[in-house]
Amino acid sequence: CAIIIKEDSHMIAFLRKLWGCLTVWHLEESETDDADVIIAHAGGDNTKGEPGLINAYLERVVREIYARKPLPIVAQGELARCLADLPLVGRIPRQAESSTYIDTVDVAKWHLAVCQENGWTKPILVSFQPHIWRAMMVCRKLGFEVQIPRVGEVYDKDCSQKWLRSPWLNNPREIVCRVIWLKKRKI
Repeated sequence: CAIIIKEDSHMIAFLRKLWGCLTVWHLEESETDDADVIIAHAGGDNTKGEPGLINAYLERVVREIYARKPLPIVAQGELARCLADLPLVGRIPRQAESSTYIDTVDVAKWHLAVCQENGWTKPILVSFQPHIWRAMMVCRKLGFEVQIPRVGEVYDKDCSQKWLRSPWLNNPREIVCRVIWLKKRKI
């Protein structure tokens, strides 16, 4: 009987995550005073190699958080170069600097390595809606106690990552990524 209950609880957890994969497009703010670091995912550069609208938006979010809570920052490269005047303790390479595609899991593992070196476990996770749900799930899977700031949905018609140009391109891709990552146990 205990085995059946255990299997049922795994199935229930799986079904809850699957439901989230299909239905969660906006997360509510959950920042608390016990955060110890800001970790920031980036959107792709625009087609001219500049940070673009998505990263300009994420830069404003990080700066607003930092103004309230001056915490160390670990940022993905496209965004890190916009924050060079702030105390960056880690910089993840830009897509253009990598020989392979850097996905959300890669970024989160990089964040984890820097945070483990410094004893940080309660990051404020900066990303944009709806990507922040998947980023949060990956970070939780890695052991972070993730906190979510107020973030919005932003797209860039000139983004080098074509799916970030509109919700019509991004949302179907996001659903597919979420379901595949759930199946692969990345979230």
